[in-house]
Amino acid sequence: MEASKAYPGFELNGYSKSWILESSTAPAHIGYSSLVPAVVFTILAACAVAARWYTRLHLVRTWGIEDIILTTAVFHSAVMTGIIGAESNFQTPLKDSPNYEAKAGQIMSNMLKLVFAQTIIFHIAINLTKAAIVTQYLRIFSRTTLAWRIPCYVLLLLILGSAGWGVFGVAFICSPAQKYWKPDLPGMCRDLDAHFVSSAIIGIILDFAIWVLPMRLVWSLKVSRAQRWSLALVFGLGAFVCITSIVRLVLTRAATVRGDVTGAGTNAMICSTLEVNVGIICASLMVLKPLVMRWFPQWGRSDTQILTRKQKKYFRDVLWGESLWNVAASEEEVIEGCGKNMDACGKDGGVKEEVNEIKRRDSPYALKVLSMR
Repeated sequence: MEASKAYPGFELNGYSKSWILESSTAPAHIGYSSLVPAVVFTILAACAVAARWYTRLHLVRTWGIEDIILTTAVFHSAVMTGIIGAESNFQTPLKDSPNYEAKAGQIMSNMLKLVFAQTIIFHIAINLTKAAIVTQYLRIFSRTTLAWRIPCYVLLLLILGSAGWGVFGVAFICSPAQKYWKPDLPGMCRDLDAHFVSSAIIGIILDFAIWVLPMRLVWSLKVSRAQRWSLALVFGLGAFVCITSIVRLVLTRAATVRGDVTGAGTNAMICSTLEVNVGIICASLMVLKPLVMRWFPQWGRSDTQILTRKQKKYFRDVLWGESLWNVAASEEEVIEGCGKNMDACGKDGGVKEEVNEIKRRDSPYALKVLSMR
């Protein structure tokens, strides 16, 4: 049902059937249908970020700019959820109530204001999440050649452009901007559907690039098949975000083509919050293995049982202290350090065995350590 039919006082004036125009016959239904999953996944994302900070500050004892970026993203996700909650409070006036047309038009205008704000916040949050993951890659790839890091810088520039198109494309899609929520004002609006589809496609392409970027490095490592699959699983978490982005576009467009504006609005809200929060959760899971090992030490026993307490402290302080890849010391520094200071590495041969394995393998030691974590 189009908004103009539900609200006689609210004329579309050239608006296309867009996912942002929700059916006014059941605004509360749309709100609550979107609010429940938004609240659940926002809480999960907040818990994941809290666990990430605990791991960084208390276990790894280091943190980076990506942690701040991801925290900012979860803040924007919470704001999105708050807006959905505000949308769920709108009540449709009775048709036989006084000034029905004026009240109905005002309600739709207020809803569009919230959708306007929510759309901008979504583009900020989702691109902050992407930037956090790529920034994390830069930390991981800090000991690699420039050829491995250049794609990360390129991706960051593309993410910046995507954020600009998403935010400013919405902010200036109508002239004047107020026409977005007051279509009866003089002025013009560009195609809202075109902006939604284009920004969604750009997001999917970026998600795919973020997903596949580290895979070439992982599969080039001369490590065991189990370690390779373990690393691929860690870095492959971005696939979930990519799938969520595709589902968001497909479901929303399908509902819009059918003329089901209610379904389009609901799908857009649910999938938008899922996309942001799933991205935040996946980005956090990439660094939570030390916390998992703290809770379930038996899972990592096969890799760490040879290490004494002093050796584990050495691994934690020297190797794990610089996050996933950058282990503060290169392979050569680890080998040299163990060769000169066996007290630091332990005399029972535990770390020495690991050092000998470094010499046998043409692969970065940090990913070996990551597979242990």
